[in-house]
Amino acid sequence: MAGFPDGGFDACGELARRRVATLGVRTLDALHVAAALELKADAFWTFDERQKKLAEIEGLYVRWMNCESFDGDRAIRHMGCWR
Repeated sequence: MAGFPDGGFDACGELARRRVATLGVRTLDALHVAAALELKADAFWTFDERQKKLAEIEGLYVRWMNCESFDGDRAIRHMGCWR
């Protein structure tokens, strides 16, 4: 597993400047996407619609999951999905 990339915070600031007003992304959304871009991730996995939109616009291959994707109470609790 890689650590947080050196250019991650600068990349986050740039993403925020370009996308916050149009997409309504939050700081942590931009930070996660910026880290994936800086690390040249093969895929970006998320439960968050805002992160999904930002990652797609920035050219990442996005795997979007939702709470219904998981079976079993343990997985649902772990992922923060409450029924």
